[in-house]
Amino acid sequence: MAVPYAFEARQEAMGGTGVASARYLSAPLYNPARLAFAKADDDVGILLPVVGAEVYDQDDLSGQVDDLSDNYDEYRDAYDAYQANGSAENQARLQQLNDQTTGQLQDLAGDSGYARAGAGMVVALPFEALSVAVMANGYADLQAFADINQADFAEQDLGNGLVLTLPTDQDNVQSRAIAMGAMVSELGVSLAKSFDADGMRWSVGVTPKAQKLKVLNYVANAVDGDFGDITDDQYQSSENGFNLDAGVAASWENGWDAGLAIKNLVKRDLDAPLTDGVQATYELSTVPTAGVSYRWGQLTFNGDADLLAQRRFTDLSGTYASFDAGEDDLQMMALGAEWDLWQWAQLRAGYRHDLKDNLDDSLSAGLGISPGDLFHLDLAGTYAGNNQFGGVVQTSLTF
Repeated sequence: MAVPYAFEARQEAMGGTGVASARYLSAPLYNPARLAFAKADDDVGILLPVVGAEVYDQDDLSGQVDDLSDNYDEYRDAYDAYQANGSAENQARLQQLNDQTTGQLQDLAGDSGYARAGAGMVVALPFEALSVAVMANGYADLQAFADINQADFAEQDLGNGLVLTLPTDQDNVQSRAIAMGAMVSELGVSLAKSFDADGMRWSVGVTPKAQKLKVLNYVANAVDGDFGDITDDQYQSSENGFNLDAGVAASWENGWDAGLAIKNLVKRDLDAPLTDGVQATYELSTVPTAGVSYRWGQLTFNGDADLLAQRRFTDLSGTYASFDAGEDDLQMMALGAEWDLWQWAQLRAGYRHDLKDNLDDSLSAGLGISPGDLFHLDLAGTYAGNNQFGGVVQTSLTF
């Protein structure tokens, strides 16, 4: 994720680096200027498809919500049983479930989770005069968090020493689970031109693209755990527009490469629908990323860093608890390496760190299989701890 908004298995396996190391076929997803750096015998490349997903649920929010929903149903059943028969046994079970479910709801305070998924394709024609590629890319960026209302823990004295601290009617539970997300689909044409200088080659590239931004805001009862209608139109707003990616790249004969890419030169903001009093604005921010790469025989070493943060959600309002909308900002730096075994197979590894400390550090690894440098199968996986992992798979052809 050193470069946001795209998945590509080779680069993902190397920590998300790609501004100075992406091959011509994946260049439209990372740095359009790299499109002009194809080999002399490269005539056409087809990347179809690339599919990936990542989950960062270090608090196990999804599991906690499921457990809370199940236990709350038992709590309601125990309350009904006590109302029908106020025996000591039913009273003890109701008290025990009240204490357990109350504790689970309180433990949710401040917990959150984050996930993203994407798919894309590229068709590239690396002509010497002007390299051209058609790119289609889509991704979803989703986060969920618990919004706990302390009023849910008001004591209810039912007599006989039985004190409940949780509403017995689900409709009276005010605490919520909130899911917010953005979905972006884009279709663009990348253009790149290279130039030769003493001991180096450099290039410039741009990707004008049509872009659709859709923002999601869904609020569910915390003890319900049902997100079944999250995709209904009433929880979404969308906007069409145009945007532009741009980049420069340079390659030296001594093995060094460098690049600078700017994604989404036109910053866009879109308000999410107002849902149960909760609203936020999603910012599709402009993110410049710098990268360097060094080729040493069959080994390649890469490093990328975002120069500005990816803002994501801003101006969150209407929640019971106080949340800092800036806590979902991301600013990634990454390191990666690849060992190319005579263009028949590749081993890759990487590491990435969020300079905003909103995501845990992650390790990545991957494998490429490319018999004859014609058909390519690339796999990548990432791991950042319990309930924090991801994977990417893609196939491509180069002629």
